[in-house]
Amino acid sequence: MTAELRAVRLKHAHALQRLLDSNPDYARRVGGGESAEEALTIRPPGTEASQKFDLGLWEGDELVAFSDVIRGWPSEEIAYIGLLMTHGERHRTGLGQRMHLAVLDLVAGWPEITTLRLAIVATNKDEAEPFWRRLGYLPTGDEKPYETESLKTVAHIWERPSREDIDSHLSYASGLYRGVLLLC
Repeated sequence: MTAELRAVRLKHAHALQRLLDSNPDYARRVGGGESAEEALTIRPPGTEASQKFDLGLWEGDELVAFSDVIRGWPSEEIAYIGLLMTHGERHRTGLGQRMHLAVLDLVAGWPEITTLRLAIVATNKDEAEPFWRRLGYLPTGDEKPYETESLKTVAHIWERPSREDIDSHLSYASGLYRGVLLLC
């Protein structure tokens, strides 16, 4: 079945909750999981609801991938990926890359955005870093405190240019990563 890109709204919370529940290891690694309602409504301080974009890849009524993007945060030229998740039974099938391509398509229509940013929680780095590196993200060296009721650690900030022409960004990266990225 072909996945269809559609917005994810609060009325789809049940579908998003099934997706979140399919990833219990992620929830453990980051100190618990948020509810679907939280994922669809939470925003960084100082942002407006109009800056939040929730996208999903749907196969019929099943949400198989989700991404949360904040336009213009923490500064006007940055789009922040708060979450990108695929169904737990569908990891390593290309859905994450397809969801990321949908994010790239979305931000391509935002001329002020030059950079995509995300944070990788230190306790999730073994799983997350290889995925994001393949998509052209690199660590900035910045880290922020990350704390939940059951976990106190840091989140490392990663970035990449928002446009596909990222060769200059990767000039110091290995040819392996460059070759993988050109296929995106």
